[in-house]
Amino acid sequence: MTDDPGVTDAAYTDLFRAYLDGASDAQSFRRSFYALMQSDERIGDEVRYAILQRVFFAGEDLVLDAHLPEGEGRDDDEIDEPTFRQRIAAAARDLAQRPDDGERQHRA
Repeated sequence: MTDDPGVTDAAYTDLFRAYLDGASDAQSFRRSFYALMQSDERIGDEVRYAILQRVFFAGEDLVLDAHLPEGEGRDDDEIDEPTFRQRIAAAARDLAQRPDDGERQHRA
């Protein structure tokens, strides 16, 4: 058995904060988030997993204006970047405030 906690909640909240603070664009955030989630071997806790799934699906639903053909709007299941940012902010808050993060750390 190893003492290595693997991917921590702090790794996610740091990534969320960096995006929300403008340190990365939405595409870079999605790539980093997906890579982090794929390397996370301890997603087991249902509350944590549900929060991360909301971010995952927000990334899947995000359609940047540059990707829309001229004159075409978003489909009902597609979101814009301001909505994406709101979902990331909510996930960062929820991850930091969940009752037991398994690491006994809570970062607001």
